Amino acid sequence: MKRRRRKGREMVELLKSIPVAFYAAVLGSLIALTSSYLTNRSNTRRLKLQFELDRETKEREFTRDKVEELYLLHEEWLNVSASSNLPFISVMKGEITYNDALDMFIDGNKNRTVDFKRLQMLVDLYFPDVKASFDRLATARDEVNKIKSEHKRQYKRGNIDGTAYVMPFIEAQQTLEGEASHVKEQIIQQSTRFKSPVRQRR
Repeated sequence: MKRRRRKGREMVELLKSIPVAFYAAVLGSLIALTSSYLTNRSNTRRLKLQFELDRETKEREFTRDKVEELYLLHEEWLNVSASSNLPFISVMKGEITYNDALDMFIDGNKNRTVDFKRLQMLVDLYFPDVKASFDRLATARDEVNKIKSEHKRQYKRGNIDGTAYVMPFIEAQQTLEGEASHVKEQIIQQSTRFKSPVRQRR
């Protein structure tokens, strides 16, 4: 017991013998280390937040670019489709020949190239919410082409009276335009994906 007390007194005396400057230096070092740790932690959080903000910004820009491309391609395709099909109604009515309609088609689309497969690819890869509407549009397009192809076969066989195809063709074209209008609305709705504000993290 006495030995323990003696060692305790010796420890106290030893501590008293250490200069105050030493304690100040140790305390200063601890404060510096703590400050450095807190600063590094704050910088890490700031960098992480900046990274997330940059990533979200790039994602919105990418989506915006794809929406704009899809919208423009869709509008161009619809315009080409409507202007290309119109002359064939005149062929069905017997007002012009099939060759006349082909010449009008070529002249009207010399500088217009729209790939329907490109539209399909954009929808399949980036806009699943538009797919159902786009599939209905594709079905309507196939119906228009089916009637036009059947009339073409009959015309080549010498059956130039295509009046029986006029109303079905017009109705199919109207259905196509209606489905195209719905697709356009769906595309516009997709634009909200890049208009949403970036989430603020704490």
